[in-house]
Amino acid sequence: MGRRHDEPPEAPPGGRAPLRSPAIRRALLRRLALLAGLALAWVGVATVWQSHTAARDEAVTLSALASVRAVFDGAQGEVRREAALLARDPAIIAGALRRDWASLARGASPRMIALTLERFADLLVVLDGAGAPIVQVPATLPVALPAFGHPAEPVARLGVVGDSVYVLGLAPLPVGTVVVGRRLESLEHALGRLPSRAAVVVVGGDRALASTRPGLPGAGWAAATRAGATALLGETWLVRPLDAASGVWALVPDDGRTAAERRFWYWWAVSLLAVAGGVLASALARRGRRPRGDGPASDDGRRRQLEALSAVAQAMGSGENLALTAQRTLDVVCRIARIEVAGVFRVDSTAQTLTLLAHRGLAPAEAARMRVRPLASSHVGEAVRTGRHVVTDLRHSQMLPPEVRAQARAGGHHTQLALPIAVNGRTWGVLALISRAPRPWAPGELTLLQAVAHQVGLAVARAALVSEAREKSRRLETLTRLAQTLTATLSLDEIFQRLAGAAVELFDSSVARLWLVDEDGAHVSLAAAAGTASSVEGIRRFRVGEGLVGAALTTKRPVTVADVLGDPRTKNTERIRAEGTVSVAIVPLLLGERVLGALSIGLREAHAYTAEEVSVLGSLALHAVNAIHNARLFVEERTRRSYLAALFEINTKIEGLAPTETLLASIAEEAARLLSVDNAGFRLLDGDELVLAGLAGTAAETMVRPRLKVGESLSGQVVASGRPLNCELADVPDVVHEHLAASRRLGYTTFLGVPLRVGERAVGVLSFRGRRPFTRRDQELAEAFAGQAAIALEHARLYRETERQAERMTALAGLGRLLSETLDFDRVAQRVADSVCTLLRARSSCLYRLDPATGGLAAVTVSGGAGASFHWSPALAPGTGIAGLAVSERRAVATDDALADPRITYAEDVRARVAGETHRALLAVPLLGQDRLLGAL
Repeated sequence: MGRRHDEPPEAPPGGRAPLRSPAIRRALLRRLALLAGLALAWVGVATVWQSHTAARDEAVTLSALASVRAVFDGAQGEVRREAALLARDPAIIAGALRRDWASLARGASPRMIALTLERFADLLVVLDGAGAPIVQVPATLPVALPAFGHPAEPVARLGVVGDSVYVLGLAPLPVGTVVVGRRLESLEHALGRLPSRAAVVVVGGDRALASTRPGLPGAGWAAATRAGATALLGETWLVRPLDAASGVWALVPDDGRTAAERRFWYWWAVSLLAVAGGVLASALARRGRRPRGDGPASDDGRRRQLEALSAVAQAMGSGENLALTAQRTLDVVCRIARIEVAGVFRVDSTAQTLTLLAHRGLAPAEAARMRVRPLASSHVGEAVRTGRHVVTDLRHSQMLPPEVRAQARAGGHHTQLALPIAVNGRTWGVLALISRAPRPWAPGELTLLQAVAHQVGLAVARAALVSEAREKSRRLETLTRLAQTLTATLSLDEIFQRLAGAAVELFDSSVARLWLVDEDGAHVSLAAAAGTASSVEGIRRFRVGEGLVGAALTTKRPVTVADVLGDPRTKNTERIRAEGTVSVAIVPLLLGERVLGALSIGLREAHAYTAEEVSVLGSLALHAVNAIHNARLFVEERTRRSYLAALFEINTKIEGLAPTETLLASIAEEAARLLSVDNAGFRLLDGDELVLAGLAGTAAETMVRPRLKVGESLSGQVVASGRPLNCELADVPDVVHEHLAASRRLGYTTFLGVPLRVGERAVGVLSFRGRRPFTRRDQELAEAFAGQAAIALEHARLYRETERQAERMTALAGLGRLLSETLDFDRVAQRVADSVCTLLRARSSCLYRLDPATGGLAAVTVSGGAGASFHWSPALAPGTGIAGLAVSERRAVATDDALADPRITYAEDVRARVAGETHRALLAVPLLGQDRLLGAL
C-alpha cells in the first residue's frame, strides 16, 4: 500500500502527473519555444525561397522580353532601311518630283514588286509632297495612311492602315515620302522560333487591334495591362510593355510558375502544421507514466536531437555559399554524432563521378585522393544508386579494391555510414560519416542523420535557386550589354569578335567560335574565336553537313554533346584535345529560313546543357543574326557606293583619253581596294601571248614573267577558257613555279581571274591574289571592273584607229591637192613617198622608176631625206630586190625579213647594204597606169 518509490509526492494514484506539475510545465514551455523557433525558421526559409524565386522568374521574363524586343526592333530597322534605300533610287526621286507614276513604274516598280513577292514588305507607297499616293504596291483600293508628316530622316512607326496594324518605315524624298510596311502578324514566324513562345499584341483602349498569336480575345485588355497578367488560351500570360506609348505589349507565358508557387505555399503550410502538431502531441504525451529510470534520459536524448536539428538548420541557413555551408553542417554533425571523419560528396551524373565538396577530419593527402571518386565500386556510389543509407565495414568490404581497404586501415577508418542527399526527388549527393572504431548505428541516430541529410538537400535546393537566379541575371545583363555594343558598330570583323567574346563571358566557357556559311552555300568557315588558344591550327573550313557544326546547320536545330571526343561526328579532334574541351553546345544562326552560320561554345568538363542554357545561347544567336545582317547590308551599300564612285572616276579617265597603261593601273587599284586585297594586275593579249599591263599593289612581285602563253599558268587558263577562275593556289598543279613561290612568300593562298571580253573575244585577264577565299560578290565586282577595262581598251583602240584614219585622210587630201595644183614629177614623187609613211606608219619609203629599155629600176626619191632610216639602193637590176619582184609579178609583195625571204634576190653589193640595216620588214607595190608598169613604191 502507499506510493511507489519512483512517483513524486504529487502524483495521483494512477501515476499520471497533472498539467500543473512544474516538470510538465517546463516541458511544455520548452516545446512551445521550440515550436516558435521552428516557425521562425520555416518563415525565413519561405521568405528566402520567395525572394529568389521572384528574382529567377523576373530574370526569365526579362530574357524573353529582350528576345521579343530584338525581333520587334529588327522588323522596325528592316522597314526603315528598305524605305531609305528606295528613297535614294533616282527613278523614285525623279518620279516623285514630276508626280509621274509612269516614271516610277518604269524605273522602280520591279524593285518594289520584288520586295512584296519576297514577302519582305506587305505595303509600299510613294507619296507626293501633299501626302497623296503616287504609286502603291499592291495596287488594291487606295488606303488611308496615318498622318505622320514629312520626316526629316528615315524613321519607323506603328500605324493602322485599313483594318490592319503595320510596322511602317518612312523615308523622306526631296518632295514626298516613301513608306514601306509589314503587317504585325508577319512577325509570328520570327517570334515562333523563340523558346519562350512569346507574342506581341497592339492594344487600343480596351481592345486588341492586332496580335502575332491567333485566338486572342478582342476585349478586356485594359484590365490585363494594368494587372500585368491575364488568362489566355487556358494558361496564365504575363503582359509587359514594349512601347506603351504606341500600345505595343509583349505576352510571355507563365509556364506554370504561378501554379508552382501556390503548390509550394500549400505544402509549406501543411508541413508547418504537421511539425507543430507533432511537437504539441509529444508534449501532451508526457502526462502519461514513464517507465522507471528512462524518463530524464529519454528527455535529454530528444532534447539533443531537437537541438541538433536546430543547429543544422541554422548552419544551412547561414549562407549562400554551398561549400562553406556544407563545411559548417559537417562541424555540427560530427559534434552531435561523435564522429571524427565526415564528408559531403556531390554527384556528377554526366561524368559518373563523386566530387568531394567539403570534409572534416581528412588529412590533405586523403582529401586529395578522394577529391573525385567513381560512382561504381564504392559504397558511397551504392547509396546514390539505391537511394538508401549504407553502413559498411571499410576494412573488410569485398566491393572496395584491396588498395582502398589498405588505405582505410592505414588511416584508422572503420565503419562508414553513407546517407543519400535528395533534391527535388533526385539524389544530389551523399553525406558520408566514418568512425575510427566499430560502431553500430541506433535507429534514433539514423533517423536524426537522415533528417540532417534532408536539411542539406533543402539547403542545396535553396543555393541552386540563388545561383540560378544570379546566373540568369548576369546572363541577362550580358545580353543587354551585347545588344548595345552590337548596335554601336557596323564593322563585321568587330561584330564577329564581340559575339565570340560574349559567348565565353555568358557561359564561363573555355572557348567559343563563330562559323559562317560561305557565299557558295556549300562550305562553312571560321569567322571568329575567343577563349583558350591552342597551338594546333585545326580545320578552318569544311563542307556544310560535316561535323557537329554541319549537323546544326543541316537540321537547323541546336546540338549539345557532353563528350565531344566520343561523338563520331566530331571533326578537329586534335585541336579539341589540345584545348581540353569536353562538352560543346552549338546553335544555328537563322535569318528566316536561311542559315547564316552557327555559334559554338565548349567547356573543359563534362556538362549536360539544360534547356535554359540552350535558350540563352539561342537568344545570343538571335542578336548575332540581326547584327550580322545589318552590318552586311551596310557593307553592301557602302561597296555599291564605292563601286559607283570608282566607275565614275574610271569613266572620267576614259573620257580624258588617259594612256592605256595608266588607265589599267587605275582600274586595278580601284578593284583591289573594293575587294580588300593588295594584289591586282592585267595581262593583255598580244598574238598568242599575254603581256603585262597595269599593276597594283604587290602584283609586280607575283606576276614575274612579262609574257605568258595562252593556256599557260592561271592567267593563261582564264583567257583560253574565256571563263572566270576562282581557286586555291595549292589546288592548281600547273602554276608557274616562280609565281607560286612569290605568292607563298607573301602569304597569298587564293586566286581570282576574270577575262576581259570584247564581244565574244577574250582580249586579256584581270587577276587578283588574296589571303582569304574570294566570294561570289568579289567575282561579280571583278567582272564589272574587267568589263570597264575592256571598254577602256576598246575605246583606246577606236580612238587610235580614228586618229590614224584622220591622218590618212589628211595625207591623201594633201596629195590630191598637190596633184591638182602641179605637174612637177619630182615634187609629186616626194609627196607620195612622204605620204605613204604617214599612211602606213612606215619608217622610210622609196619611189623607183622603171627603165623600159633595160627593165631595171632607178630610185627617184626617198621619204624624209636621203635614206635617213633605210639606205635604199639607187638602182636595182631587173627582177632583183623586193621592188623588182613586185614589178615582175605585177602585185604587192610583203616580207618580215628581206634577207631571209627566198623569193627575193640581191646583187652582192645590195645584199651587203641590206644586211647592215636594223629593220628589214619591207613592202613593195607596183605602179600601174592603164595596165602599164611605171615603177614601184
